[in-house]
Amino acid sequence: MKKTKLILRGKSGVTLAELLITFALTAIFTVGAIVVITPGFRIYSNMKTLNEAAVVSDIILDRISVDISTAGNNVTIDESGKIISFDSAYLYAKDGELLIHYAELIENGETVSEAVDHKLESASYRGFTVDNLRFTKVRDNLVRINLTVLHRTLNVAYSTEKIIECHNTEEISVTPVMVSDEIYFEN
Repeated sequence: MKKTKLILRGKSGVTLAELLITFALTAIFTVGAIVVITPGFRIYSNMKTLNEAAVVSDIILDRISVDISTAGNNVTIDESGKIISFDSAYLYAKDGELLIHYAELIENGETVSEAVDHKLESASYRGFTVDNLRFTKVRDNLVRINLTVLHRTLNVAYSTEKIIECHNTEEISVTPVMVSDEIYFEN
């Protein structure tokens, strides 16, 4: 025993109390860092999701804008505001996606082009769906588009609107738009 004391006499060590205090301080600093970082990460995540929603909305509105702004002289908005028709085409939202139905074109008794249903690539939506799409006549040849996209998993909704001028139309009519069953996708 005397030999052991002699061996340990010049050595310095750490006591149990010092170890416990070190662990406690480390835990306090770690919890403090988590408390500070977590809200910042949550804000970053929310901003990233809203930015993606804005990008998806812009893609959809740009697609609609191209078709409506270059439409011919017969632009019609359904009384419900859910459908807009132009140049033998119908534009509306169905099952969370933007759909454009181009009707069959017949000239002199012959089919010039078959009916086609067009929709955006599913990757364009980035997990969002079209929750609400409404068309409103502002005046003469102006159409207001109200769009809401929704991400059900993240529980985020983003709404925007855009006013489009129909360059080839003097007056937009608001009447019932007759839509036959063949217009809707049959999946």
